Amino acid sequence: MWERLLNSLASLRIQLIITYVLVTAFSFGILALLIMKPVERVLMKREEDNLILIARTLGTTINPPWSGKDRLGEDIWEKDQLWTMRRCRDYIAPFTKVRIRMLDARGSLLTDSEWNWRRWNAWVQYRSELPSLAAARGEVRRAVEGQYGATLRPAEDVSGAPDHLYIALPVFKADGAAGKERLAFILYLNKSLAGVRKDLAQFQQLLKVWMIATLLATILAGVLFSSRLSSGLRAATQVARAFAAGRMDRRMREGGRGEVGELAAAFNQMAVALQHQEQLRRALLADVSHELRTPLTAITGCAESLADGALREDKATTERFLGIITRESERLRRLVNDILELSKLQAGALPIPRAPLPLAPLVEDAVEIARMQAEAGVTVTYDPPADFDPELAVGGNEDRLAQALRNLLDNALHHAPAGSAVTVRVETQPEWVLVHVSDAGEGIPPEELPWIFDRFYRGSQGTVRAGSGLGLAIVREIMLAHEGRVTVESAVGRGTTFSLHLPRAQAAMPGGVKL
Repeated sequence: MWERLLNSLASLRIQLIITYVLVTAFSFGILALLIMKPVERVLMKREEDNLILIARTLGTTINPPWSGKDRLGEDIWEKDQLWTMRRCRDYIAPFTKVRIRMLDARGSLLTDSEWNWRRWNAWVQYRSELPSLAAARGEVRRAVEGQYGATLRPAEDVSGAPDHLYIALPVFKADGAAGKERLAFILYLNKSLAGVRKDLAQFQQLLKVWMIATLLATILAGVLFSSRLSSGLRAATQVARAFAAGRMDRRMREGGRGEVGELAAAFNQMAVALQHQEQLRRALLADVSHELRTPLTAITGCAESLADGALREDKATTERFLGIITRESERLRRLVNDILELSKLQAGALPIPRAPLPLAPLVEDAVEIARMQAEAGVTVTYDPPADFDPELAVGGNEDRLAQALRNLLDNALHHAPAGSAVTVRVETQPEWVLVHVSDAGEGIPPEELPWIFDRFYRGSQGTVRAGSGLGLAIVREIMLAHEGRVTVESAVGRGTTFSLHLPRAQAAMPGGVKL
């Protein structure tokens, strides 16, 4: 069970989904921590502003203590205290859920919305026995000093969390006798914060619902995205396993966008290359076996005949058999040498020192050797351009460049039909010198041109069957070692042209030789 769970967690798809969920949950946790305090401050400020508004509005309706008496001889200040207590208890407090108290300039209690105003006389007697609130409450003390005060504390005579907001607003009135405004009274209001706590709880619930919905959406999106990604990886794994099992025809489905589509395209390109390399490997084994079998069979047959002693008296036949053994042994030696030389060139294990090299003698010697090897009816022509500089030099190794040029000429002679010509041309460019070798043979189909320089490559319809099949591969490796290249142009039925691109002797050669 645990092993199955660990295997599931090791899945890229599960890891991506878990990562999406963890990142989303972490983001929401940070968001909740960052947003809850500001939201709480906004709600608290709203409640405080409402209390200040109530206090200021109420304060404008109350006369100051120095108002004197009315026409009936009643004290205006005493009457305002009664009417204020009545308005607060019957009209303001029931609708606003606010406790409203009025204090004198020293912080002593004058009215309280929680006391029944109809028992005014009892209230007057009761309040006279109460101490000043300024001594015990900092917000009232600030108001006595003429400043606004506010605080959070538990409800009156109740211990617990500070769930009530208290404000003390000093009210200043003009004093005609003093000729200035002075503190007339203090409005002391408090309200429970249960509504704020409820709003915060609702907001937290909304955040939780939003978080759950987002997590579900994240899981769904993670499943979709990870499935798309993991499906591509699973397809690649299946194709790779098919390759390991020898089924080289398997491919990934292309057409997707982004990295998965690029992976499929690159994987299929790799598959084509691997399939081609596998074909080349099999062809290499078949070709090497064939190339080795022919001379070995001839050598074995001739050696057995000579060993029987039946031809001891026939000197002519004996010499012919010995000639066959010698020629086939030489052919076998050349084949083995070509294979070893190509392997060394591809591995970079064959040193090729380069130096400034005159091109004219190199081309002329190769053409002369080709003319001697050409069969009857096949001519080799070389006409350098009129503006050709006999001193023109290229940067390279004489032996290796001569080998590359001779390989191209040998290949052209093998494919040139009787009565045709193999043509050698030289073309000069600012940084390159091109040597073209053309024949009028059967040509190479366009689909075979990308593979023409592979070792032991055998084209269809017998187009590339002469020699050991290593000559063109050796030419390519020699040109790469010279920082040049070899190209081919061909048309079926019209012939083929191979071109060596040699760097001109104008830069510093490896080893410090300046050309």
